Amino acid sequence: MERKVDDGYKSAIMIATANSSLHSLISTDNTAGTAGSMRVFEMKFLAQRVHSKGEADEYLRQLSLHYGHIGEVFAQFVIKHRTAVAKRLHQVMAEVDAEASILASERFWSADIAAVLVAGEIAQVLGLLPYDPLALRHWAVFSQVPYM
Repeated sequence: MERKVDDGYKSAIMIATANSSLHSLISTDNTAGTAGSMRVFEMKFLAQRVHSKGEADEYLRQLSLHYGHIGEVFAQFVIKHRTAVAKRLHQVMAEVDAEASILASERFWSADIAAVLVAGEIAQVLGLLPYDPLALRHWAVFSQVPYM
């Protein structure tokens, strides 16, 4: 669990799950205003209830044995084409900024979205994942950003 520490270090990248909003935790005893909260990309997940607990447990066990199988291929592509990937990332970020009417204070949101979309495009080109980047983009721009 993340805890407030006054050591001067001001950077963290993390993925977390919780039963309460990270925004409410950040706002507690916060003298910095909303800046920290604007760096949070919080998604709401509804319980799907499509698997039993045993099935979910087995899925997680199998996932822990087989993660990372696309990482090497993906990383090799990005390194080989890093200039083009960076250019595409900036292009998608500008497009998302316009489509979602992103404010300057929301710049981390469009950066997150652009990184995921470009990664999805690369994974699709390489045949690594069956995700549709256009469907993901539509959800991000028209559902996720308004939710946040």
